[in-house]
Amino acid sequence: KLVEDFAVQQLYDANWIVVNCSTPANYFHVLRRQILLPFRKPLIVFTPKSLLRHPDAKSSFDMMLPGKVGISSTGIRRD
Repeated sequence: KLVEDFAVQQLYDANWIVVNCSTPANYFHVLRRQILLPFRKPLIVFTPKSLLRHPDAKSSFDMMLPGKVGISSTGIRRD
């Protein structure tokens, strides 16, 4: 719960949203979150070009269903 509250607070405090998408499902959820947020901020998306046609960089449609966001708490840094 603390990690989720911290992440939500960071969304409200930041001037822009910067993401690094490694799968199509990540990209889908980033775009979905951008549209569903009650406010607009610039979205900066970094994606490595090597993942464009990489066989492991794919997602099933099941991963794109609501409630299936695959954000792990290990990727959150506390400075």
